[in-house]
Amino acid sequence: MSEEDFNYYQESLFNAIENECSFRLEIQLLSQQNTDRYFMGIGHPYYDEMGEYCGIVGLFLDVNDARLTEINLLNSRRKYQLLFDSLISGFIYFRGIYDEHNDLLDAEIIELNPALEKIFGLEKDCLIGMRLSQVQFLTEADKSNSVQYFRRILNDNQNESLVEYYLEGMNRWIEGSIYSPEPGFIALLVTDIDSKKRTEIKLKHAMERSEAANRAKSEFLANMSHEIRTPLNGIMGMIDLTMLDSLSDEQQDNLITAKDCIYSLIGIINDVLDFSKIEAGQMMLELQDFDLIQLLETTIKTHKRHAIEKKLALKLFYNNVFKTNLNGDAKRLKQVLNNLISNAIKFTEKGEVTVFVTEEVQKGKEIILNITVEDTGIGIEAENYDLLFKSFTQIDGSYTRQYGGTGLGLVITQKLLNMMDGNIRFDSVPGSGSRFHISVPLKEKIQKDKPKAHEGLEMCLKNQSILLVEDDRVNQIVMEKMLESFSICVDLAQNGKEGVEKAKQKKYDLILMDVQMPVMDGIQATKQIREKDKNRNLNAQTPIIALTAFALEGDRTLFKNSGMDDYVSKPVERQQLFKLLMRYLKSDFKNEKIVEPSKVHSSKEVLFNQELAHEISESINEIEKIYNQENYLLLEIIAHQLKEMFERINAEELRSLTFKLELAIRKKKATDALAMLENIKKNWEIMNSLIFKNGEADEKNTNRRR
Repeated sequence: MSEEDFNYYQESLFNAIENECSFRLEIQLLSQQNTDRYFMGIGHPYYDEMGEYCGIVGLFLDVNDARLTEINLLNSRRKYQLLFDSLISGFIYFRGIYDEHNDLLDAEIIELNPALEKIFGLEKDCLIGMRLSQVQFLTEADKSNSVQYFRRILNDNQNESLVEYYLEGMNRWIEGSIYSPEPGFIALLVTDIDSKKRTEIKLKHAMERSEAANRAKSEFLANMSHEIRTPLNGIMGMIDLTMLDSLSDEQQDNLITAKDCIYSLIGIINDVLDFSKIEAGQMMLELQDFDLIQLLETTIKTHKRHAIEKKLALKLFYNNVFKTNLNGDAKRLKQVLNNLISNAIKFTEKGEVTVFVTEEVQKGKEIILNITVEDTGIGIEAENYDLLFKSFTQIDGSYTRQYGGTGLGLVITQKLLNMMDGNIRFDSVPGSGSRFHISVPLKEKIQKDKPKAHEGLEMCLKNQSILLVEDDRVNQIVMEKMLESFSICVDLAQNGKEGVEKAKQKKYDLILMDVQMPVMDGIQATKQIREKDKNRNLNAQTPIIALTAFALEGDRTLFKNSGMDDYVSKPVERQQLFKLLMRYLKSDFKNEKIVEPSKVHSSKEVLFNQELAHEISESINEIEKIYNQENYLLLEIIAHQLKEMFERINAEELRSLTFKLELAIRKKKATDALAMLENIKKNWEIMNSLIFKNGEADEKNTNRRR
């Protein structure tokens, strides 16, 4: 035995002998297996008749297994007690209290950890033994909810979670879980989320205020756009109409100058609106095929006059331009070029502005378009570089007064290029000029060339009937004269309510609907015209075009959802209006009928082969297959692709029918869509059989390839 145990053993024996009492001790002895084992010693001293000490009577018992079990149990208790006390989450243990019918009435607190004391600022000794119904810091609703939770858990033997639960009595947010570790007992694990939840609520309120401010800003911009564009529309329209008359060269030049001034003002409005849309993340790219050379030449031509007025040379050079038919957002690319060339001319008093264009062909048919705009202008000081791409900022106040502008051009340019995965960089020498270089990734042209529209088609619009709903007197005069210049019959309504009444009385080929009007706006008027449940409604299917001065992102969706087919922004040019009218009035919206073969097919106009015909048939079959799935988004995409195929082969009637199918799908009008699909299928079968009869189309396409 160890020295410590020997001393303890000896001391116990001496104490028993001296005091004539029993002893009981526990020591470790070396066993036969050469290991220490726990033994319990029990004994008592005995004496002779004379009272003299004679010895000790006792025994030693092997208690090693029992002692080790006890030690392990104590260690386990200490470990779990330490874990229980160290939990970050609060823990509280309840014992259920039942009535004579074994229904849970209440719950008694029998244990809790320090974390729970800290969370609620309570003391353990004050809570142990207290019933839930006696807890004063809980409201009656909190107590009732807790008992309902406990009852469900004890009856169903399932855990339940508390997600963002607000304790009204404690004015505190918690999360946790409730479970029953043994019958009749409930454990509640509590996590304090009060600080996090209150921060989240503050952030939510801040976001709501920010969104409200953004909405207010958008509404303000929309209204300002409307107020400015409405009179501009009248001015632009009157200029266009006046230019149709016989005028002297000087008069023509004066009108063109006036028109340029309008474009400048519209440019400023568009800059502010574009900046607002980009900042709100609402600017979307519109990818389309375009001719690079045509885009560049047109852009340069736009700025030629301004350069000539300042006696500047404006030059365009190409180097290593291999691909001219490209795919990308041509509108935004042109906007970037306009900003750069306009700035170069604005800040150059003498010399020249030169545009250099090169291409780099990458793998995967991607083309990097590099454009450099170089001028011999005032240049930029190095310390002012950081100001160049900041909103509403120009390098110097004197330049602002001398050259004008919003200070948004380069900011918008940079943001547009970032959206297109492009970049912009520059270098400048003060007094000698600046050079801005942009790089934009584009792709090769995707679609084949479509047949060009015939010119001189204005007579196609003769005697068409249009309802114009417009409240502004100047715009009424302008739009009426423009429409009458196409020999169109025009009826006028002063507001949305009057427009609805006129639409009930007469069938129109098209309705031009202003959006912002007194009495009833264009959105509400369109919804009433689109109602089908009234027999008096003659124009439920008539194309309705929004004639609006609104120009914010999201307006298109608003107009579409209200039942409008398209929209055109003010100010409206005559050529722009003509294209819109041709798009909708050429289509047969009035009758659903089998197309006559003579109208479908002309051997000189139909330019497609059996491969394309097979593709069209497959698209029609695909629409039939997924029709019952009610996947309107996929149906609309396929219908749109089918419409483009019919456009490519000059099948105008089929294109018109498919366009109406697309509209029916977009508006989720299943019955109309099915009827339209059957009509398309029937007419396509007629057309397909006529074109490929006796292999004519194959022979024609073979000859064409030769």
